[in-house]
Amino acid sequence: MHERHCGDKGLQPNGPGNESRRCTLKRRARRGKRPAFEFSRLEKPDPQFDLRHQLKRELNHKGRAAAPFETRSSARREDRLRAETLSRTTNSSLKTQRLQARLDRNARGGMRKTFASSAFMRELRRRLCGAVLELIDRERHQNVWLYTVVPEWWRIPGADLRKTKTKNLLQQFRSQLNRRGLAQLEGWMVVAIHGDYDPVSDIFNIHLHIICAGDKAKAIEELRGTRLYQPTGFVARPIVRQRLQHAPRQVSYFVCQPFWPAKFRAENRSPGRRTRIPAERLSEWLIWMDQQTFTDLIWLHNCEIKNGRLVSCR
Repeated sequence: MHERHCGDKGLQPNGPGNESRRCTLKRRARRGKRPAFEFSRLEKPDPQFDLRHQLKRELNHKGRAAAPFETRSSARREDRLRAETLSRTTNSSLKTQRLQARLDRNARGGMRKTFASSAFMRELRRRLCGAVLELIDRERHQNVWLYTVVPEWWRIPGADLRKTKTKNLLQQFRSQLNRRGLAQLEGWMVVAIHGDYDPVSDIFNIHLHIICAGDKAKAIEELRGTRLYQPTGFVARPIVRQRLQHAPRQVSYFVCQPFWPAKFRAENRSPGRRTRIPAERLSEWLIWMDQQTFTDLIWLHNCEIKNGRLVSCR
C-alpha cells in the first residue's frame, strides 16, 4: 500500500494570532536565519514519557554507570563553556559574535533557539524523545528496531564541515531506501543526524541513528548487500541493529544527542576514548550547528507532529 505524503510540515507563521511570531520570522529571514524549532509544536511529555523522570543514574547492561538526563544547570554550564570557546576563536566574524551572545543568554537562563545550544537541545530532546516514547507505547503492536548507519563516504575533512549540507545527506539516504521499496512498507521511522570528530585525521564522521517501526527495517536490511555498505578499514560495521529493550535510555541516545564527541580513531581499530572536540574545530562545529533547522537534522518518515504530538500517518 502506498503511503500518503507525511512528515515534518514546518511552521505556519501566517496563522491567526501569530503576529509577534511573524515579526520574529521576518527579522530572522532578513538575517538569513531560519527558526531552529518552535517548542509550541510539541507538548511537554507526560511523566511516564519524560526523560527527566525516566532516566536515572544507573548501571547499564555492561555494568557501566549510565548518566541521568542532563539537568538545566548542567546545560547552562555547557553553554557558558561554548560561549567562552567562541570568544577565543580566531574567527571573530559577526556570525560568531551573534552566536556567542545567544549562548551567553542561554547560559544565564534564556532560551535562544539554536542547535548549537545545550540548553535548547535539552528542551527539544525532552519534548521530542517524549513524543517518540509515547508513539512507541501507543503503537506497541509494531516491532521497533534501532539502527546506526555509518556511510564511509560521510567522512568530512574538518575544513569542509561548513560546506556540508545535512539535508543533502538525508536526501541521499532517503533515495537509497526508496529504491528498496520503503514507501510500500508499513510503519514509520525517525532518522537523526549525529557525528563525532577524529583529532588525529581531522575528520568529522557523520552517521545516522534510526528508530523504525513495523516493516520499515526491511528496506534498511536490503542495504547490507550493496557495495556501499560493506566493511572497510575505517568502518567495520556500516549497519548495526539493536532491539528495543530500555526505551527511554535508547531513545535518548538515538534522537537529538546534544553533543558530538572527539573520538580517536585509526584504520582497522575501534573508536577509542572520548574527549571534547579541540577548541578551533569546536567553534566551527558550533557555527555550523547554528545554521541547522529541525528538518536539516531530523527526518520524520510516515509520522508527523500534529496537535502537539508525534503521530503515525495512515
